[in-house]
Amino acid sequence: MSSRVLLSSTCLLRLSPRVKLWDRPPRLPLARRLGTAFLIGTVQPASSTARGDPIDAAKVAYFMPAVCLRAVQLEADAGAVDYTAMELLYNTDAYMYLIQEHFTSKQLRPPVTLKDLLQNKDKPALMFLWDRRHLSYK
Repeated sequence: MSSRVLLSSTCLLRLSPRVKLWDRPPRLPLARRLGTAFLIGTVQPASSTARGDPIDAAKVAYFMPAVCLRAVQLEADAGAVDYTAMELLYNTDAYMYLIQEHFTSKQLRPPVTLKDLLQNKDKPALMFLWDRRHLSYK
C-alpha cells in the first residue's frame, strides 16, 4: 500500500486508502454508512480565536477530533443528508480558519448537505472536514 505526501498550509498530509464515512461512530447501533473518501490527515485546531482569546487545542482535539478528507463518493441515498461538520466543526472557533482554505478561497459556498461536497467536479477534489470518530477503515 503506497501513499503520496502533499504539502498544505494546514499541515504535512499523507493520502491514504479510502475510509468509510458514517453518520455517527460506526460501532453504535443504527450507524449509517454515508460514503467513502481519501483520508488526508488529522487537522490541528487553532490555538486562539479570531478575537485573540486562547483555545485549549489539546482539549478540542480530544473532544472534537477532526480529519481532512477529499474525493468523496457518496452512497446513493446519502446526498440529501445534512453535512453536520459545517455546524459542528467549521462553525467553531477551533476550526473556523479552514472555511477560507477549503471553500471561500476556491469561490465555493460552504456545503449544507453531503451532495454539496461534490460541487467542485471540474476542479481538483474538494477538501473537507469530518469527525474522526465517524470513520472506519474496513
